[in-house]
Amino acid sequence: MEPELGFIDQVSDLSHQNVRRCYYCLRCTAGCPSAYAMGGGPAQMLKMVQLGQKDALLRSGGIWLCIGCETCGTRCPNQIHAGAVIDALRQIAIAEKVAPGEQKVYRLHQAFMDSIRVWGRLHELTMLAEYKLLSLDLFSDLDMGLDMFRKGKIHPLPKRIKAPARSPGCTDFRSLPDFGSLRPKREARADMTARYAFYPGCTLHSTGVEFGKSTEAVSQVLGLELVEIPDWNCCGASSAHSMDHTLFLALPARNLAQAQQVGLADLAIPCAACYSRLAVADLALREDGAFRAQMEETLGFTYEGRVRPRNLLDIVANDFDTEELAAKVSRPLKGLKVVSYYGCLLVRPPKVTGGGMTGASPGDGPGAGADGAEPVGWSYGVDCCGGSLTLNRSDVTVHLVDKLAARRTRRGPTRW
Repeated sequence: MEPELGFIDQVSDLSHQNVRRCYYCLRCTAGCPSAYAMGGGPAQMLKMVQLGQKDALLRSGGIWLCIGCETCGTRCPNQIHAGAVIDALRQIAIAEKVAPGEQKVYRLHQAFMDSIRVWGRLHELTMLAEYKLLSLDLFSDLDMGLDMFRKGKIHPLPKRIKAPARSPGCTDFRSLPDFGSLRPKREARADMTARYAFYPGCTLHSTGVEFGKSTEAVSQVLGLELVEIPDWNCCGASSAHSMDHTLFLALPARNLAQAQQVGLADLAIPCAACYSRLAVADLALREDGAFRAQMEETLGFTYEGRVRPRNLLDIVANDFDTEELAAKVSRPLKGLKVVSYYGCLLVRPPKVTGGGMTGASPGDGPGAGADGAEPVGWSYGVDCCGGSLTLNRSDVTVHLVDKLAARRTRRGPTRW
């Protein structure tokens, strides 16, 4: 098959990455957690882009198995974010109506985005129903679904945001232009208080209800007042950046506009993925004037840059010293050895997160040992668990979690 010579320019323009700079050092593939399932990792895909192998790439199932962990871009000596390139490949495949090589992954993203476009937030029941219908897999996991329904993890009725997905100032979020990868500008702050604006995200009161309850309980003990931002919408999670780069930025940008109404400087976000999406959007609003102007016109607000997205773990670890935290512990975990697991998106990409809130040595970060347990250092605290493929390629997620568990076991009798 003849190479398509203009393909590299098409991908570079859409991803805002200079694919020509890749000299195939393989550092991205060496660190990619899902490379084994892709049939060729990120470096191989970049090489195929350089060689104009458009048809083979767009039909490949591998482009749908990128988990979005940002390892590739963090490791690249030429600062190429292969994840953004893979997102561009998926979006080109969709635009050109190329049949996805991983149908279930695509169908879940499709159902997820449809739910957001209708309700403004994710409604798991309607999303899962659409996904099951599209994938022609109606009855698998039915017992688990019924169990989740009984436990209140799946709500029968959706909640629609008050503001419509469309705005008089713009025909549709999907009509907005794309904007490239941007650099962060994190500034030290001295006006920390115990009141924080709060973005709960879509799952804190549904599939992640236990996380929601523990968030509420810990916040009460620490004296944190979390003020929920009004009429928030879904952040876009893993699906928006896979399907539509504009919505990937526009959805969290609207949440930042809503957060400004609360009047507090710090926006507490429990979910790591939600934090990452809002942090990226905040960076875009700070540093890309065209994107900021488009969002201000569409959303009817003036970006002030005074709301800082922060993960809740960052707040607990860095706004309280170890002695303060230890004083709040009612049942110390003495005698337990623990390893800390933060996952991908609290620390990557470092240009967005500022290098990460966990410190240079995972397991020995701020607040470590405040609960009485003995923190044990290990090298896998920011490895990916494959969470974005849990529903559609659970074999990949199980493989990655098994690897983490095995590595934890090597540290001796430890706990997470």
